Amino acid sequence: MDSHRAQASTELFVLVAFFLVFLIPIVFLMMNLSGEKANEASLAQAQQLGRRMTDLADQVYIQGGAAQKVEALFFPANIINLNVGGDAPDKHEIVITVSTYNGETDLVFMTTAPLSTTTDWTGQPDLYLGAGMKKVRVYNEPADNSVAIDYEP
Repeated sequence: MDSHRAQASTELFVLVAFFLVFLIPIVFLMMNLSGEKANEASLAQAQQLGRRMTDLADQVYIQGGAAQKVEALFFPANIINLNVGGDAPDKHEIVITVSTYNGETDLVFMTTAPLSTTTDWTGQPDLYLGAGMKKVRVYNEPADNSVAIDYEP
């Protein structure tokens, strides 16, 4: 009688081991794929944000004078930094740094208009860079002949 119990236990053990041998790699594969898809979605949202900000800046610049726009834009969760004006001397770039699965990725967007800002985008990241809809004001700055992009509370 004990040999039948041992045989049933062994068969159950082999069945569970066989199941785990196939299940564990499938779970890891699915986790990696879902992480990659989340990165792709975050990058796509950040690209959409950058394109919309450059479009708004160019529209206000072309309109000239006292033109301004206030628009609610979606900020994805993984944005680490937003640099309006960039590091170039002519200040025609918006640089969005996104945290991804493979590290940090910089997305650079060029504008016709020289850019400026009075908002310290990294000063309060939860307020300025946290996920969700944020109002952004884009307006002509006559003092330095640029287009300013600022957070609108």
